[in-house]
Amino acid sequence: MEHTWDLSFLYESFEDPAYLADLARWPEMIAEQKALLESGLGDQEKLEKLFALDEDMSALTDRLFNFTSLTLAADASNSVAQQYEDKLSLIANESSLVGSAITRYVGSLSNLEEIIASSEKLQPIAFILREMAEEAKHTIP
Repeated sequence: MEHTWDLSFLYESFEDPAYLADLARWPEMIAEQKALLESGLGDQEKLEKLFALDEDMSALTDRLFNFTSLTLAADASNSVAQQYEDKLSLIANESSLVGSAITRYVGSLSNLEEIIASSEKLQPIAFILREMAEEAKHTIP
């Protein structure tokens, strides 16, 4: 009896062009976040774009990590999966640094409540934004 799962709803394999495209797309999305942070956009537009991108990035990273971790759960000795897990971890470190920068940015907005109130896109994530602003008070520059 074979003890593996059919993960084809995520990706066919680690050589699947969709997997490789998503793996390449993630660092590009991180670079987009950095560019948005440094852009001259107004705060509301910047936040809306950052969080739309974050939502897309979360879906992408969930697929990548789920495929890799479920492959390893079925076969912990799968060296290809282990290599990709290492690659994902390195990208995740970079993503975490940018996430911290976003948190600091949100925390720097003295008019956050006004921005939230004036944006239908930000109102559903108001709690998250407020939590980030609070967290920013306790982060290292």
